[in-house]
Order: sequence, then C-alpha cells, then structure tokens
Amino acid sequence: MGGLAAVVVAAAGGIAGGSGCNGANRNGAGRGVANAGANAGADTVRADAPVVISGASCARLHTGGTAPVRLGGAMTGSTVELARWGERTVAFVADEDARAIVVVDVDSQKTLSVTRTEGRPAQVLLLPDGRLAVALRDAGKLGIFERAANATYALEARCGVPAPADPVGLALEPRSARLLVASAWGHALTSFDAGTLERQDTIELAREPRSVVVSADGTTAFVAHAVGGRLSVVDLPSRKVQRVALTSLHDHDLWTIRERVVDRLGGGAVALPNKDLLAELLKDELADLNGRSRGGFGARTSCQGFALARTELPGGRIFAPQVFVDPGNREERTAGYGAGLQHTEVPSIAVLDDATGVPLAVSLRLGQDVHIQGHVTDLPEPCILPRAAVVDARSQQLLVSCLGIDTVIAYDAKSGDPVHAETRRWRVPAGPTGLAIDPVRKRAVVWSQFDRALSIIPLDASGLETEEGKDDAAVARIDLGRGTNDGGTHDGGMRGGSELTVELALGRSLFHASGDGRISNDGRACASCHPDGRDDGLVWATPNGPRRTKQLGGMLRGTAPFSWDGSAPDVHTHVVETFRRLAGKGGLRSLELRALIAYVESLDAPPIAAVSTDPKLARGAQIFASREAGCAGCHDGNARTDTRRHDITSRVTADRDAEFDTPSLRFVAGRAPYFHDGRYATLGALLAGTDGKMGHTAHLDEEQRAALEAYLSSL
Repeated sequence: MGGLAAVVVAAAGGIAGGSGCNGANRNGAGRGVANAGANAGADTVRADAPVVISGASCARLHTGGTAPVRLGGAMTGSTVELARWGERTVAFVADEDARAIVVVDVDSQKTLSVTRTEGRPAQVLLLPDGRLAVALRDAGKLGIFERAANATYALEARCGVPAPADPVGLALEPRSARLLVASAWGHALTSFDAGTLERQDTIELAREPRSVVVSADGTTAFVAHAVGGRLSVVDLPSRKVQRVALTSLHDHDLWTIRERVVDRLGGGAVALPNKDLLAELLKDELADLNGRSRGGFGARTSCQGFALARTELPGGRIFAPQVFVDPGNREERTAGYGAGLQHTEVPSIAVLDDATGVPLAVSLRLGQDVHIQGHVTDLPEPCILPRAAVVDARSQQLLVSCLGIDTVIAYDAKSGDPVHAETRRWRVPAGPTGLAIDPVRKRAVVWSQFDRALSIIPLDASGLETEEGKDDAAVARIDLGRGTNDGGTHDGGMRGGSELTVELALGRSLFHASGDGRISNDGRACASCHPDGRDDGLVWATPNGPRRTKQLGGMLRGTAPFSWDGSAPDVHTHVVETFRRLAGKGGLRSLELRALIAYVESLDAPPIAAVSTDPKLARGAQIFASREAGCAGCHDGNARTDTRRHDITSRVTADRDAEFDTPSLRFVAGRAPYFHDGRYATLGALLAGTDGKMGHTAHLDEEQRAALEAYLSSL
C-alpha cells in the first residue's frame, strides 16, 4: 500500500507536453518511465506520466520539511548534481534517455525517486533554496522542480518557462539572483530571475553554445561552443559579447607574443604593467597572430567545446576542454579527410583568466607529439570527445570526462598547460556526460548516460600513488538498469526506463567510439565531425576537393543521394566510403554496421522554432518562389532539394568535378558556413554574393534580402 501511495503522490512530478527530440529518435517516446534500476528499494517513488501545470508559480512553495542543499563550488549545471538532503547524500541525475530526473542515494546506492519530465533534460542545477532547475532541450523550456509535498525524496514540477530553442547549459551568478541558460540551436544566452523565472534578457551568440560559467564577481559569463573555435565572453551589464579565438599556438608563436609584448612595454625597461594593461596587450597580440599567416606550420582551429569549469585559485581560472583540429589545406586534394600527416585531432585545455577573459597563451600550445604519424601505442588514449569538467578545490585537480574512451582524466589545475599535466585517470561506464564533486567525502560522482550508471571515484590523496596513475578497482558503480526498449521487461519486471532500442544503443556507442581502428586510423569517431549528430562547421581537404561537413540530424530522409558529389545512393554506401577515407581497417560486424546506420538515420532534427508572424516571412516566401530569384526550382518540396547534381560555377582549383549535389535547405540558418567549400560565413553574405546558375539574389535590395533570409531561417 505504501508503494502505491508513493506513486500516486509523485504522479504530478513532471511538466506535460513534449515535441521532437534532439538526440536519437527513441521509440516509445510517450511511454511512462520505469523504476530507474534493479537496485531501487521499496521506498522508491516513481512518476509514470507527466501532467500539465497551468498558471503555476515558479517560486518555492513547500517551506516545511528539509530541502536539499547543494554540494560543490561554482554554480554551474551538469547532468549530475550532488546535494545533502536530510541525512542522505543524493545525486540528481538528468536521464536524457528516460526523459526523467532520477534521485539516487549515493551511499546506500538506492534509487529514491524517478520524475518524468516534459522534454529531454540536458542539465540540472540545484538553486540555493532547494528548487531544481532543469534545461529541457526538445521542449524548449526551463523547468523548475521542488520536493513533493507528501513524499520525502520525490520531486514535482513547479513551473516551466519558454527558452530559446534547445536549452542546454545552466549557470547561476554568485549572488544567486540571475539564472543563465545557453540554448544550442537558438544560439542565445538568456537570463532569468532566479526566484520568479521572469525572463530578463536574451543575448545572441555564435553557433552551438553549450556550458556556461560565471566569473567570481558575477559580471562576466563564459560560454563554450561545440563548434566554431571560439569561446564567448559576455559582459552581462553591457550585453557586449567578445569571441575569443582558441586557436593552437606553436612554441615559436609563444616567443613571438612574448617579444612583441615586451617591445610594446618599452623593452622591459618599465615597471611591471597593471593586470588590465597586460591583458589588453595579450589580447591584441593573440588576435593579431590569429589573423596572420603562420608560414608552413599553420594554426589549428578548435572544436568539441562542450564543457567549462572554474576555480577560485590560483587567481581565478576558466578551463575549457576542447580539441585542436587539422582539416588539411583546402587548396589541395588529400587521400582522406584532412592532411593525413599528423594526428588530426589532439586534446587541448584552454585556460582563461576569469577577470579579463584572456587565455593563457601557454595553454594553447600545440605539443610536438602531434607530428608523429599513425598511432603511438605507448601513449594513453587521448580525450578527443570531452563532455564535462569540474574542479576539485581541495586537491586542485581538474577532472574531465571523455566519451569514446569512457574515462575520467585528472589534470593539475595549477598548471598553465593542464593537458600536458595529467595526474591520473579512471575507467567508467560508457557515455560519461556529467561530473560532480562531493567535497565532504572527497569523491567525484560521474553520470554515464550510455550505460545508465553512476560511478563514485575516491579523490583521497592516497589514491594518487597507484600504479600508472590508475586505480579503476576503487571506482564504485551504481547501475540504474539498462532499460533499453526491446519489447521485454527490465529492472525487476518494471517497464524499461530508456526509449532506446538495443540496436540504437549499440549504434550510439559506435558513433562515439574514438580510438576504434576499424573506423579510423587516427582515433577519430563519427562524433568528432558530427557532434550531437550535427556538424563541426569545418571545411575538410578530401580526395575530391574542399568539403564542408554536413549535418546529419534531420537531414537524411528524402535527400539521397549523399555526399557533395552525390556519389552515395544510400547511407550504407556513404558510411563505408567514409571509413575508407578515414583509413579504418574495417571489421565491423554486420549487426554493428546495421546498428550504426540505424542510429545515424534515427538522429532527429534540431527543435523547430515557433511559427513567427513576422510579415517579412511572407515576403521572403514570395521572393523564394519567384521565377526571378529561381530558388524554388532546386529547393522545393518537403526535402528542400531536387536530389540532383548541378554545375553552379562554384568549382575551385582543388575540386575534381564541377557538379555538386543540391543540398537541402532544412535548418539552413544553423549550418554555417555555406557552399561546399564554406566560402560564405553567413546567409546574408551568400545571398549578396551569388548571382548565376544557383538562382539570382545579388540584385535584390537590402530589404528584399533580409526578407528572403528571414524565410530561409524559418525552414
């Protein structure tokens, strides 16, 4: 009777609705989520279906009882959050596959409650008053949850407020007055009143913003971007956004910067400059260096900027795990994707001063080990898919979780070049997407989404003396149950918690498998070029000439043939050709290849924005369909492509052929740069610069182009 009553009490534990999703297309999206694991005790509270909450207040409602108190330092969101709740240490887990918030007792390893959510929870952040903020990606909302009135460890939804498309990252300013939300597809940073959730401001950012951290004084927000090679530094009072390049530097670049700064300071004959002046000088020199040619060395751009972490000491630092990428010389044809002479992608951790937003130049140093051809077997597996980061203030270690190799790596946070100051690493279950620190018990908790498991890593000093810096045996594991939707029952007869089929789960693991020689010879995974199933925004040197990476999610159905030259009639052919160009050894079993292809084909489109009433859209649609512009001739229909090859006079020197497959215009506004060689950085530049066989738009006046761009942005 008690268990049934608990379920009834928790039935209001979600916000109803839901639309498309932003990860894999999980079967059974409307089904109730099950008990989160076989380890769940009899006191587990389960919410089988979300309910609509209309006109609810976002303010804290239940003042009686014990509210959870957050453990840890900087107020930044994650897929796992630790708190002290009464006598228990609990983990709040954003279980994206199950569309649920799971509360787990870390010490007893019991699941305490499972609360359905309207959309896929990307991050959670516990507010100082005990309410839980949740970024709901495909629902396009920021949700607030609170302790249920009649259940000790259950949650219920307090409210949900709209946010720009695809809300992902959360952060709270130090005074706890403002809650910040980064929206990936909506490329925006939105601030809400942390008490009422009233929207205060929305600032436009570059593509694919992810994690957010706020400076110690609360005036600056740092935003990581999954693509684009930049980090946004946002001055919150003025709303000004500075895009800081995180391009690689060689040793000779560091010397150049040093010498030029010294020269500008008068040859070192003057007193040590103040911090602001030195920051401006360094910022100028870095910008100048990024704008100049590096001779034969070349600069690597960066990608995979999913995570950020902040520390108070020494001096207040922002850590930005990423990778340096060498896409090759687009003016040359190569044997595969990229130059093929070095490691194509190498780990990096940029370090920025949180008071000035200036990166430490040494943290952008590109090590000499990248010039070795092929695999280096005696080196540890590189972290080229970083997804979460956190600083342990006690030990001054930076912890980074890595997809693909399913590892958490610790670095010396005091180092100016952390990626070359690794201290130890731990193997964890597949798909580590979140990290949290328990400073009281000196441990880290990791959420691994693919295996639906929590790991507990001891961070005591004695553990640092283990052989080769590893002590995997000391890592405790809490399974929440695989819960894949294969039509059977799981978790002690309860319905499976995940919406993934077994096939899609296998395909997802293969998609993120870095270091699998069957797929590539340099460690790249599918997710290296297609983070989140989208695109890396890069133009790669290939055997056929320069080729911009195409988005996968929402772009495959009805758009065959594939590749820029239209040579692949189906996804299977294209995947096999991709492995060949990556110099993979092959050997995927047929069921693995089928699973990978099924996963790629299941990747859903980015969330569709609400229909706008802007009159420019109607005018833009008229121009698009007009004979004079000629856009609809090749980009009409649901797929927005005629699936044919055309010569639009866009061939460049390195191109083998002049004809190209017509790209779909689905979601075109979020897929810059444009053309097969990425020659146009924005849609506006494309419309102003093209007037030939690909339609006629250069003749349009500024108002007409703005209307056409608005219409294209709505597709």
